[in-house]
Parts: sequence; C-alpha cells; structure tokens
Amino acid sequence: MPNLPRPMSDGSCPALPAIALHRGLLPLHASAVARNGDVHAFSGGTAEGKSTLAAAMPGPGYGFFADDILIFDPVRDAGSGSGVGVGTT
Repeated sequence: MPNLPRPMSDGSCPALPAIALHRGLLPLHASAVARNGDVHAFSGGTAEGKSTLAAAMPGPGYGFFADDILIFDPVRDAGSGSGVGVGTT
C-alpha cells in the first residue's frame, strides 16, 4: 500500500495543495463565503483575519464556503469567479 498523506489533528491535509497543483488546480490560502451562487474569497497571510472576516459576514444569504484552502480550477472557472472550496474549520 502506498504511503499516503494523513490528515493532521485539525483535519487538514498538508498534501492537499500539492495534489491540487498536480491536477492543474490552483490552491489559494483563503477563506470564502457564498451568496446567490457567487463565491467571495479573502486571501492573506497566517493570522490576518480571513476566517474572522468570513465568519462575520452579515446578513441572510451568506454561507460558509471554505476556510484555509480554496481550490480554484482556472480552466473550468475562467471568468466565472467560482471555485471549489476545501478547508478546515
């Protein structure tokens, strides 16, 4: 059996960005919310408030989309602004 990466204690997988890149996807260090079919992402360095901002989004209709890692498909999502959110809470 191959030596596969194991999730860390917080549920994240340190190999996820490398796997995404290998598949032609773009991993972003970001948190994101979704509203009306659109995804709004907040990127930045460690401990700069991305998760706090996403959690504080006001009003009805905003939903949690991703925390820590946002996987974007530049081919499929070109011009649409959508991505596939994967992350940990």
